Amino acid sequence: MLLTLIIPAITLGLLSSFHCLGMCGPIAFVLPVGQRTKLGKVVGISTYNLGRISTYSILGLLIGFFGEGLRFMGVSQLISIVLGVLLIVYVIFAKKLVKLNVTNKYAYQFNTFVKAKLGVFLKKKTNSSLYFLGVLNGLIPCGVVFIALQGALLQVYILNSALFMLVFGLGTIPMMFSITYLSNSF
Repeated sequence: MLLTLIIPAITLGLLSSFHCLGMCGPIAFVLPVGQRTKLGKVVGISTYNLGRISTYSILGLLIGFFGEGLRFMGVSQLISIVLGVLLIVYVIFAKKLVKLNVTNKYAYQFNTFVKAKLGVFLKKKTNSSLYFLGVLNGLIPCGVVFIALQGALLQVYILNSALFMLVFGLGTIPMMFSITYLSNSF
């Protein structure tokens, strides 16, 4: 039933909004919408959030294909248990893991690429640049998005995985929209 998909996804999105405030807030604070009319701000901020949610939905679709492969191989339950255990281990030992300062060369290069592109699009003031800022923001590694992707992985159908991530993203909009709109009003 869709309620078993929608309620957890929207709840995770709404509750994780406080995390978004701290982690994505700095990007949202500097979006180039400050000089726009009220309607222009609403359109620009909405376009930015559409970009974020587009990325989340595409990631959900990709994880849905991956999950379908796991179900086909008959290991999806095992993967779910392993992911749950890893999540608990991460929460318990997060500070110690950060101190290890383990870096992945490819992840570092990807993050550098995303940051560089964020800088390029922040200089532009078009709606298309705001959309791509949102797309790139959705690609920034985030623990809450990883948790949401685990929820998407557990969906039975590929499209439900994309829908899970879409609804999760919708749950983050009230906070992300509000902080952007208000920060650009001062």
